[in-house]
Amino acid sequence: MAEIIVNLDDVSVSLAGKPIFNKLSWEIQAGQRIGLVGPNGAGKSTLLKLIAQELQEDDGNIFRKSGISWGRL
Repeated sequence: MAEIIVNLDDVSVSLAGKPIFNKLSWEIQAGQRIGLVGPNGAGKSTLLKLIAQELQEDDGNIFRKSGISWGRL
């Protein structure tokens, strides 16, 4: 089984009263490459901010392996 780097478990987020994610579950394993594609306002940046700990989830749990580094463009 691959090492888990990030795990989102039933995560919910709303911004300004608008739900962005509701009960989102997602996992990134070591060695995977991830691309996020979607229309403006779909929540791509919000998801990245959650993973980077720049935004707090309203509900659910987020696991991040300690000591990881990552970049985004």
